[in-house]
Amino acid sequence: MATLSITNRFLAYEDGIGSNNPQQRPFDWSRCMQGIPVDQVSTLPFRIQPLANVQVFDGTRTLGYGATTQYNLSPVNIAANRYRLKWNGVGDAPTFRTDRAVDFLGSPPATITVTPQLNQCVVVTSNAGAVFGSVVPGDLVFIPGLSTGDMASIFDPLNEGYWSVLSSTASSLALVRMSGQVYSTLAQTVTITDNTSFQVFSSDCVQLDDTLSLVTGFSPVLLQTYEIVTVTADSLDFISGTILPPLVNFVPGANSIVIFANAKSWIALETDQNLDIAVNGSSTSFTVEPLLAGDPSKVGVFQLMGTVYSLAVTNKSTVPASLRILSAE
Repeated sequence: MATLSITNRFLAYEDGIGSNNPQQRPFDWSRCMQGIPVDQVSTLPFRIQPLANVQVFDGTRTLGYGATTQYNLSPVNIAANRYRLKWNGVGDAPTFRTDRAVDFLGSPPATITVTPQLNQCVVVTSNAGAVFGSVVPGDLVFIPGLSTGDMASIFDPLNEGYWSVLSSTASSLALVRMSGQVYSTLAQTVTITDNTSFQVFSSDCVQLDDTLSLVTGFSPVLLQTYEIVTVTADSLDFISGTILPPLVNFVPGANSIVIFANAKSWIALETDQNLDIAVNGSSTSFTVEPLLAGDPSKVGVFQLMGTVYSLAVTNKSTVPASLRILSAE
């Protein structure tokens, strides 16, 4: 944790002779903001070659949804301010995580046996053959139930929730609770009649504490940013400080959802050459110009307080540009 203080002063005067106390001041404005708690404070010097474009940083996650992807949005009954955005199976999958496509549905349906171990892990075995062939250590298992805001599970409540895969074979998995979670489990054997009862997906891509931004295609009340608190391959649970409307079979369209990590809450930029700046993936850029190109005492300045998850800079001049970026999360 760090502390940020920002002091700005803007003074313009029209006195014919400069002095320490000008009398004709169209504006004399100061603002000092102190004691702002921030994280990941950094300063980055850059030298950008003539006419070159540089992606300074980009925290966006790569998603797989498309123009026809449909979602449902609903409150989650385990907290008043918690909502779930879930793909309903129509259109391209959003791939918040990579689904391992474990299929238990045969004839007859497969059974799963949960066997607790003395070292606080569990071994899960299946009688359906090589159903876990695509699973690798580090993947996650999700067993939905009432405790996760889903329908009642065929598994005991002690087995519900998230597990991390310690090891895997084609027919068995060794699982452990996620870091910080209380270990709970119960020995049982169940018959799987729906593949959503036991989900397996990768641990990469969207992460807890990432930020979900609904940017277009949704009702205006939804066009905000939200903290993500749980993730599966096709759904996100997030926290909202305002009441949101439910949605069913909703199609927001392409480029409607952005998920990002490590967003900056404040950035400041100084440059000695003309630059074009694009923020948050915008196709529209704006120009920052120094008072005198090449003079380190008359730099162009840009400052922004807000959510910045990507920043691209283009040197518009035919000489190298010296650039310094200050930032805090």
